[in-house]
Amino acid sequence: MTRITLGAIGVLTLLLISSGWIIKGLYEDVGKLEQVNSQLKQSLVDEVAENAALMAELDRRDDAVTRAMRARQAADRAAQAAQDTLQEALSDDACANTNHPDAITDSLRSLSSHPDKDSVPIPANGSD
Repeated sequence: MTRITLGAIGVLTLLLISSGWIIKGLYEDVGKLEQVNSQLKQSLVDEVAENAALMAELDRRDDAVTRAMRARQAADRAAQAAQDTLQEALSDDACANTNHPDAITDSLRSLSSHPDKDSVPIPANGSD
């Protein structure tokens, strides 16, 4: 064999060895990338599940707030209706439309703000 042939075989052998080494490195990198991709995929799945749980909690809280607002509005309407009914009922009452002594007003206010209104005894003669 001639020197050129041996030189060409040597160069080709070196190219083949270096190509094999590069390919091996690329396969190792691909393996690492696949592992990272797998971790990222699992992380994404976990975050999607967490976001779904958070959205469900937000929906539940929004529903609770909506129900509370509607209940308060209904209670406000009922209180206003009761107040209107009371004012209408007392509009023709001479006693209700006259000024009372401050002691009577204070006594009525204390009864209306008492924590257990139903059990407060009301004196029979109107005095405390």
